[in-house]
Amino acid sequence: MDDRLRQLFQAAGPLVAADGLEARVLARLDQSPASAPALSQPLVSRWAWLAAAAAVALLLTWGVLSGPEGTSVRSFPWPELDVLRSLTTSRWTLMGMLCGALLLLLDTMLDRRRATVRAA
Repeated sequence: MDDRLRQLFQAAGPLVAADGLEARVLARLDQSPASAPALSQPLVSRWAWLAAAAAVALLLTWGVLSGPEGTSVRSFPWPELDVLRSLTTSRWTLMGMLCGALLLLLDTMLDRRRATVRAA
């Protein structure tokens, strides 16, 4: 396929644009209205993030303050170290964290590219 296209272009040879083509294209571009860039809104509003943070803080506070029945000292039930180590070194956990990091990197790259296009 590439060879056939290459032969076709070689057979056609170099072509020269018509006189005044550049001026006509630029004149048409000057006449067309400039489109306004569309500003995208975040998927989750700032108030929703604040409400989620407040809910997490409330759940953590409730978990710390509601200890076992009949005890005077209330404590947060921390998991054993071996359980945490086996959870954080699991293939599924590591791949999930890697996928999340890659998605955050992609989002940052796309957001930077969009910001440079707006500035130009």
